[in-house]
Amino acid sequence: MKYECRENYLIELFPEGRIEASNADLNKDQIMKISEKYPESTFVINADKLNYISSAGLRMILSLKKKGLLEKIINVQPDVYEILNMTGFTGLMTIEKKMQMQQYSEKMLISKDFYGKFYRPDPENIVRVYAGFTDIENIRRGVEYSKTALKCGINVALAYEPSYTGNQYSCKFSIGKQSRTLDELLKKDPEKKEHYLCRLAILLKSLHEDMKVEERPQDLDEEYCRQIRSLKNGLTDDEKEKLCKIIKALPDANRLILKDFSMASIMMEEDQLYFTDLSMVYWGSPVLELTSMYLNGDTVREKRDRDLFLHYYFFTDDEEELDIYRKVISYIVPVIKMIREQAVLEEKNKKQQSKAVEEVRGQILQHYSEVIESINTLNDRFENMVRCEIPYEDTLFVKVSDRKEVVISSESDAVLKISRKGKRVSVKAGKTDLSVSYNGLPMQEETFISVGDIVSIGDIYIILEKEALAYYYRKNLKERLFIDIKERTATRLLKKKLLLKNIHMVMNPGEMVLLVGGSGAGKTTFMNAVTGYEKADATIRKGGLDFYQDYKKIKHKIAFAPQQDLLREEDSVYFTLRNAAQIGLPSDIAEEDREKKIQETLEIFGLADMKEDKVGTLSGGQRKRLSIGVELITDPELFFLDEPDSGLDGVMARSLMEDLRKITGHERIVVVISHSPDRVIDLFDKVIILAKSETDGAGHLAFYGKPEDAREFFGSSSIEAILKKVNRRSEGGEGRADEFIEKYDKRT
Repeated sequence: MKYECRENYLIELFPEGRIEASNADLNKDQIMKISEKYPESTFVINADKLNYISSAGLRMILSLKKKGLLEKIINVQPDVYEILNMTGFTGLMTIEKKMQMQQYSEKMLISKDFYGKFYRPDPENIVRVYAGFTDIENIRRGVEYSKTALKCGINVALAYEPSYTGNQYSCKFSIGKQSRTLDELLKKDPEKKEHYLCRLAILLKSLHEDMKVEERPQDLDEEYCRQIRSLKNGLTDDEKEKLCKIIKALPDANRLILKDFSMASIMMEEDQLYFTDLSMVYWGSPVLELTSMYLNGDTVREKRDRDLFLHYYFFTDDEEELDIYRKVISYIVPVIKMIREQAVLEEKNKKQQSKAVEEVRGQILQHYSEVIESINTLNDRFENMVRCEIPYEDTLFVKVSDRKEVVISSESDAVLKISRKGKRVSVKAGKTDLSVSYNGLPMQEETFISVGDIVSIGDIYIILEKEALAYYYRKNLKERLFIDIKERTATRLLKKKLLLKNIHMVMNPGEMVLLVGGSGAGKTTFMNAVTGYEKADATIRKGGLDFYQDYKKIKHKIAFAPQQDLLREEDSVYFTLRNAAQIGLPSDIAEEDREKKIQETLEIFGLADMKEDKVGTLSGGQRKRLSIGVELITDPELFFLDEPDSGLDGVMARSLMEDLRKITGHERIVVVISHSPDRVIDLFDKVIILAKSETDGAGHLAFYGKPEDAREFFGSSSIEAILKKVNRRSEGGEGRADEFIEKYDKRT
């Protein structure tokens, strides 16, 4: 049997003809002798010239697989592949069919972009012929992603197995004969440009939010940084690292994005947009996705068109905000353009490569600090967009609450009436002072809409999905909570003790935040410092008010629910809440409004049916809800809770935390201390992890961010496992607090 040695200790075997009982053992002996000669190597069988394999040959393959010698079988002929598939081998190992050779004439060409050309060989299919630098593994991954996307309800063409076209890879996609590329439609029908760009934004959001993959794909920022570091175009190592820092600083929304996002790869059929090829799906920042559109999209070169798309992509028409997006994208475009040119230009074309380098130096590296500052501003803006859902069936009346929530209402109060009429969905605007529009146009009468259409009410955007209404709103950035604690000390026995040090963070309205840390890490001290109950050397600001200097103005906006309640046993549930309302609400509030607040609190916490019961007769869970309701009735903007789930079983604890999630709404910030966080971690937006330093004995910030990012940062699968790493050894931990404090400090 012929063989060739490849890179990475890989040996490619070339069996020919048939492997059956008469030669299976001989083939196996030959392979084992090769293995003895190259003991660190593994094998790949290239079955291009293999015509048949019997059960004896299958046993040989199975033996090699069990010994860990065989990685995969490639270039398998159809007849042999059928045998391997029927006998279950395709489920045991990687087996790749031989790609067929296909040819297409230039008359079939319908579009092209940086990554290849699209042909239509027949009415029902299109074919993408990839540029020569495209990796076959990406193409195969794209075929699997198209199957996943279909299961997730995303509009995507069905992809077939890759093939060859000349010396390039190609792949066929099934889509209707009436389909047209978005590139073509934008050129031929400019009057409907806004409609098309709106639909495109929604299609991309379906990939971002609805696509669920078993294994996270490669980070696009990591891929670009690898390519930047490998450039041989005159950039210094220091310049390369600065470019990598810029790429890494971009807002990462933890989402799937398209590296090759272009109008040529998007098709429209029957007023619905479809992805064709998903071979360039990565994980990363939407800014990188938009950058590829700017580089690929000849039809969206005009500022008006780009702004129109950005409006729907980010749901904003704020000129200041759009300017930030435009500015950051303009910084990234030359970098990606330089990387692309390196991939396709011959080394001898020094002049063009040099031009790209000088463009990057002049536009970006010479203004490095300004670029980073703009990206940081963009990060703040990017975090303030929130998506929520309302399921619906036949008819739904909705309005916008004072907290900017889209809530179900009565017909008389409705801003919108949404109803199904057969296979169609109609939307009709009610009475409101807010502007109501449909895909950017004023909506005055009943309008029939399709999945993916956008209805906006003021600055809230509602999208019709297949089984729900998704709505987006922007958080009020002016109401964010800024925490900057330099240190908090206490004097005990004439000795100054450091309790907290260097804790900096920003919390957004509508966030529910988990606060955890080991014994002595400073959780209670942190809460007291933030609320102003115990002052620190710190600046705490929200909505233009300083918590220390303007305490009298801000204190009524802060609430704290302690672990042990102070409820009176003989009072009824209703009297307890009424007493709290009389003390906590403004004295000039109308009696009917006070009563309404009490009833709302009873409903939120499921206490309406027991409002006449005495506090002493309540269960543990009911009593917890009441004690929280006592604090909530004053409608605080910042709400701290100390172990509200202590003493509750898993079911009751989760039910209580779900109620807290609801009361967080869009404008309130809720901070919760919990010693059993993993059972409810999915309900939290952020997590604060405090750790006690072995060096100075003070509580420091070891992490602040999303729970999934915390697990990745610490390399742990749960919050409890994270706490074990930072807790002191005397508490059963690993004593690694200082390691992670330093790591987080360097990161921020």
